[in-house]
Amino acid sequence: MEKRYLDVVQQEKGLLEKILTVFPGYRGYREKEVLRETDRLIRDTLFNDLRNAKAKLQNTYRPLALSNDPRAKEMEKLIMRLDSMAERIRHATYGYAPLMNVIQVNQKQILQLMSFDAMLAEKIEKIRKSIDDISQDPSKISEVDSCLTELEEVFSKRRDFMLGLGR
Repeated sequence: MEKRYLDVVQQEKGLLEKILTVFPGYRGYREKEVLRETDRLIRDTLFNDLRNAKAKLQNTYRPLALSNDPRAKEMEKLIMRLDSMAERIRHATYGYAPLMNVIQVNQKQILQLMSFDAMLAEKIEKIRKSIDDISQDPSKISEVDSCLTELEEVFSKRRDFMLGLGR
């Protein structure tokens, strides 16, 4: 998945930029910038996907809350967790830090980050499918909960990877 995003970004380079990548020093810097931007775009997409999933869950929650269904409290907690996770993804450390930043990330590490982002995308898709199921059958709240826990675990691994780069 991350290779697909990277290919799209690289195809967007203009002729002048392609010529400039030939000059020593510029190519490596530019490639890292492309990877960094790709990582940011991927995470922005993940953020939006998660926010859309949250909105769908809220639509399922409203009738339950209005009818005083006991599952509404559990669903409300899931909505808050989804929102929190979306914000954590949105504000996560970007893949490549400019020269003056504390954390320097090489191309291999950026690709590893993008791999984490691809795993996050898979988990978010799983959440979206579970929310589709829950809208048909609210008793499936536990499925969304376990999918969200998986997403949180992958995100924690990504965060730990980034923190390890700063050492």
